[in-house]
Amino acid sequence: GDYSVVYSYDFGCAGEATSSIVFVSTSVSEPKEESVLVFPNPADALLNIQIPDAESICIYSADGKLVRYILSNTNVVDISDLNPGLYLILVLVNNEQYQSTLIKK
Repeated sequence: GDYSVVYSYDFGCAGEATSSIVFVSTSVSEPKEESVLVFPNPADALLNIQIPDAESICIYSADGKLVRYILSNTNVVDISDLNPGLYLILVLVNNEQYQSTLIKK
């Protein structure tokens, strides 16, 4: 929409600026659960994540904190330092997200 800003300075000058704003809505696609193979699950030390052409892997704790970010096409992730609990795994492949869950023993 249109908006207007009126401004003034202490020394008597004033001005007005008008502009238009265009909002572009973008959609956020839901992560896909197919095609991600995570094993063993539950796991305690090493986790295998099998998906072709993974660009990055993010592991989130149950409270939404990013606990691991891997920027490569790796198949084995060391999770031995993670606390026991439920985790969400998001894998980015060709600008699409794939998800899986993990139970850490």
